[in-house]
Amino acid sequence: MSKKYIDDFIKLPVSKMAQKMSDITYLHEHTEVPKAHYQKILQREVIEMMAQDSTMECVLLNAVLGQLLSLQKESPKLFLKALVCMEKGIKIENMNNRIFDSLEITYQECEHHKEILNEDISACYDYQFENHKKVENEEGNDKTLS
Repeated sequence: MSKKYIDDFIKLPVSKMAQKMSDITYLHEHTEVPKAHYQKILQREVIEMMAQDSTMECVLLNAVLGQLLSLQKESPKLFLKALVCMEKGIKIENMNNRIFDSLEITYQECEHHKEILNEDISACYDYQFENHKKVENEEGNDKTLS
């Protein structure tokens, strides 16, 4: 069996592959594409490359959507609260009563309106967080009221 160009090509380091690709492209009607263009593409991670293809993006989106729908079905309350936490950059380790109660009230409001994602969820959380009533209990600790 005869050896082909590709057999040696795939053994090259990325920088030499990029140069060879640039050279091959030039052979087509003297089309110049810089080596850096090919090198940048060759160094991308496969998942990043796949995500650029609209068909592959739909496949990946479908997988993520499937996971999200499963999580929503398993626990709608925690799902919505997690979305608000992501949107607001809330870290669980920094959770206090004010944040917890604001998330709970936000969930209840959204459940009442039967909407999951809309412009008002973020505004609802902001309102609940900013207007949440706090009183000082007798020991001097913050006590949060709903």
